[in-house]
Amino acid sequence: MSSKLKIKANNKIKAYYVFFLIFTLQKGVGIVGYPRVVVEKAGPDAWISLIIALIFVHIFLQMIIFILRSYDNTDLHGILEQSLGKWLGKMISLSFMLFYMTIILSIVVTYVEFVLVFLFPRIQGWFIAGLILLLVIYAVYGGIKAVVGVSFMFFFSTHWMILLLIEPAMYFNKYNFLPILDTSFGELMQGVLVTSYTVTGFELIWFFYPFIDDKKKVARYGHLGVAIYGLTILIITVIIIGYFSLLELKEEVWPLLQMLKIVKLPLFERFDIIIVGLWMLIILPNLVTLTWIVSFGIKRITNLRQRTSLLIISILVFIGSFFLKDRISINNYNDLVATISIFYCFGIPLLLFPFAIIKRRKGKKQNENA
Repeated sequence: MSSKLKIKANNKIKAYYVFFLIFTLQKGVGIVGYPRVVVEKAGPDAWISLIIALIFVHIFLQMIIFILRSYDNTDLHGILEQSLGKWLGKMISLSFMLFYMTIILSIVVTYVEFVLVFLFPRIQGWFIAGLILLLVIYAVYGGIKAVVGVSFMFFFSTHWMILLLIEPAMYFNKYNFLPILDTSFGELMQGVLVTSYTVTGFELIWFFYPFIDDKKKVARYGHLGVAIYGLTILIITVIIIGYFSLLELKEEVWPLLQMLKIVKLPLFERFDIIIVGLWMLIILPNLVTLTWIVSFGIKRITNLRQRTSLLIISILVFIGSFFLKDRISINNYNDLVATISIFYCFGIPLLLFPFAIIKRRKGKKQNENA
């Protein structure tokens, strides 16, 4: 694996696409059940835990950009190799790709569960998973431009769905937030920890940075993507807490979908069913982006052809979907993925940050001595 990347001109993308990549990757299936999970930990002050978590995301995003700018046009794989050595760097890179595969599986099985509960309870889950993975394979075959295009297109085709919260907001009860600041610091931090799965996605900059043409603008659009997503999920969380009582919210598996049941349109009596179908437009960019990252990463680490690794990834995820069928196993699996994500999204930047500082100092001394 070469630590430096030589990107062809036709594979380069503009920095403003980082906004769409980060926003669409962060906005996934986790948002459907997130309010219940964070309320279980932080109570009515769950929104404070969310704000704290988003502040951490901005800090770590800037840390990642600092590290990337300290090296010469490379991605996480190259940085790990230069900082930790060839074999240790490869091991951590490969483990990162395996972690992303667990997220892909998490998204697939969670969405399959949505479909089985709300739309087609008699259909086989593996059939839905197979159809989803075929769409993903087709998109990833198109290369990085197709991957970016999917995020760009589906951002505009799904962002209108925030307007569906207007009707539930009419039933907002401010007393559900009382007492304010009654939660202990430890409980708030537990809320921050469980937020990790919902806010992951900003770390994709590790892998797309070498492909960006105007790298000076990466921070601007990256932070904008995190901020807009943060505002979106904050609005959703606040409305859900105001709509349900705390006891009701703790009993709802997918509070967002349950809340949208009250939305009525002339042609649709059960709009929440339509939402489950439309949610495919939200998860598909997630799956396409993550699958491209993993397949390209395996190519970087092992020199295996990207199309070959893409097929292997899809087959493994498809097989994994057979073992995660019931609510308890899927919930436990998602909790495990959320816990692991803390290390990969926040631990690796902390690990590499000192190496980036040392590299910058060495480069500064070399320039002074030249």
